[in-house]
Amino acid sequence: MRVSLACEDGITVRADREALRKILVNLMENAIEAMHGAGEISVATRREGDRATVTVLDSGKGLSPEMQ
Repeated sequence: MRVSLACEDGITVRADREALRKILVNLMENAIEAMHGAGEISVATRREGDRATVTVLDSGKGLSPEMQ
């Protein structure tokens, strides 16, 4: 499994460190489970005005119609 991280220069985020860690770990664990150990996960950040957006994408199949 390949994991990549791309950060835009100059992004500084002020946040509750533990809450942010829990959110990112949860997203990464969900992505890993969705791919059953094979595939790709990418995490990227970008500046949007005075905010930063973090995007976590995986190449998993997603939810089945029954689960949706």
